[in-house]
Amino acid sequence: MANQNISDLLKNSGLTDKESAVYLSALELGRSTILEIAEHSGVKRSTVYELIPVMEAKGLINKTKHVKKIYYVAQSPKTVLSILHEKQKRFAEALPQLMGLFNSQENRPKVYFFEGQAEIQQMYEDTLREKQTLFNYTSIIDLYDYMDKKWVERYIKERADIGIKTRIIAIDSPESREWQKTASEQLREIRLIPKKDYDFSADVHIYGNKVIMTTYKSGLFGLLIEDENIAQMQKMAFELMWQAAK
Repeated sequence: MANQNISDLLKNSGLTDKESAVYLSALELGRSTILEIAEHSGVKRSTVYELIPVMEAKGLINKTKHVKKIYYVAQSPKTVLSILHEKQKRFAEALPQLMGLFNSQENRPKVYFFEGQAEIQQMYEDTLREKQTLFNYTSIIDLYDYMDKKWVERYIKERADIGIKTRIIAIDSPESREWQKTASEQLREIRLIPKKDYDFSADVHIYGNKVIMTTYKSGLFGLLIEDENIAQMQKMAFELMWQAAK
């Protein structure tokens, strides 16, 4: 395994960039001085002087003396593994208390923020996992302008293949009318509203106990709210708009 990969693993184990570099150098050099470690690792000698006591305390490096000269030796890599095990053990001990804190918030709405096309796609895929009827009002024009069209078509096909029905209130546009033509085969009911009266650039999905809100023109951002009361209120608001859009 390349040194860079090993360095990344060490950092994931809780070491800083410089600690990883110093430990790897000490491991490769064997018994060595601070100057030798600094030159080999590329970390400033003054910084190595500061790091050594910290790493000794962590059990990563040992100090030894030979012919009146101080040397440093890296401990076995198994030491890093033992550090991880100790962290896991401490976390496991604290888990009951942490779960108590988590469960105390179960009645609070959960809010998740998404940014950029990749994250927005992940957010929408939650609707496929939930497999609940979708209530959606949308600007289909902006959906195609700001999201990858191939992904949109793939998502729609997967939703229909799973058997998830959707009811949509959309701004009247050529794209919306195309959706009307394929409504039956894609398990979709759609009603159109005039663009001149209701021109918006956003997308809302309501399903189960969740509400997704996506905005386009001010930047591609998404919000997923998980709360039974908020979802129920949004469904009632949707029904009012649905009746008005006849």
